[in-house]
Amino acid sequence: MSLAGDLDLVLGEYDGELSYIENTGTSTAPVYVKRTGSGNPFDELDFGKESAPVLADLDGDGDVDLVVGEQGGVLNYLENTVTTPVFVARNGGANPFHNVDVGSTSTPALGDIDGDGILRPVSVDRQRPKITHLPLAGDLDLVVGEEGGELIYLENAGTSTAPVFVQRTGGANPFGGIGVGNASAPALADIDGDGTLSVSIIDRLRRHIFLSLAGDLDLVVGEEYGQLIYFNNTGNSTTPLFVQRTGGANPFDGIDVGDKSAPTFADLDDDGTVDLVVGVGGYGAESGKIFYYRNVGTPSRPNFEKVDEESPFDQIDLGEDSKPALTDVDGDGTLRPCPYQQRRRITRFCRRRSGPRSWRRRQLAQLLREHRDIYNASI
Repeated sequence: MSLAGDLDLVLGEYDGELSYIENTGTSTAPVYVKRTGSGNPFDELDFGKESAPVLADLDGDGDVDLVVGEQGGVLNYLENTVTTPVFVARNGGANPFHNVDVGSTSTPALGDIDGDGILRPVSVDRQRPKITHLPLAGDLDLVVGEEGGELIYLENAGTSTAPVFVQRTGGANPFGGIGVGNASAPALADIDGDGTLSVSIIDRLRRHIFLSLAGDLDLVVGEEYGQLIYFNNTGNSTTPLFVQRTGGANPFDGIDVGDKSAPTFADLDDDGTVDLVVGVGGYGAESGKIFYYRNVGTPSRPNFEKVDEESPFDQIDLGEDSKPALTDVDGDGTLRPCPYQQRRRITRFCRRRSGPRSWRRRQLAQLLREHRDIYNASI
């Protein structure tokens, strides 16, 4: 399961600004065009130095909000107030991260670390069923990289609509003891495809189905010298246990972008597997560029191959320090029709009146597992 669809690109820069590169192509053939001025919804934002964005629905209203790390070590929160979008800075108590300060160069990543619930509605039309793609949402926790190479864990002790982030330390921090030297830049994704999907609620009219995603998230961390460190989650979605994998057990072994790697994951070619996008920092010749590694393997056996001339990011170069984030910023890729055969099967499912409720849930969960590539389970 992976973030998929018509994905746009937001890039953090060394000078603290955010570049916006819109996907004017499609989910299978993306074409990225840089937008400036009024065409860039982040045009007036400036975070000092080394901005590091991540986007997710933090207030449960169905659109993407923005969290930005920066050189000073704090986290900035900007709420998306309308779907066009418009990002408004929230300060003080209105910023759920206002007490967070990791010292220097905060680089955030969001995901359901403790498995307490990402819920997403699937809207079912009896004549032409569609699966509704929503941004990463739910009870999201936060892991933050910092200049010293460690990882700070902040659990969401609140809810999906009113988050309260509490720092966990010692044995309560599943990332405790992980250190990558300097400039840790974490990314969370289900790299080995062992996450689960189950139906949580079916409403009385059976037109809206809520899915619970048990992410079993793995961890990939960029670092000062441009490599990618992989930690496989050998626990489960509620009790993660991260174990470093090296050599052939690390699907990112051999990837080296030079300096300060900043990874992010999404399904860029719409084939149901997570692809890798890496920003480059530091002072080398590649600083400011974006590298794309297509996953030519399977969800459970990933194989990342670098794409050069055909890379949709080939012409992007910020000059210094790029930190990428991918999401559907402009809302032009939120709905995707189900394939014909699946429409028939979902329609039959919705019309079914017999059988125990638990059986109906299991049947739909299995149906959706078989078509992961059309469900936006952004983990």
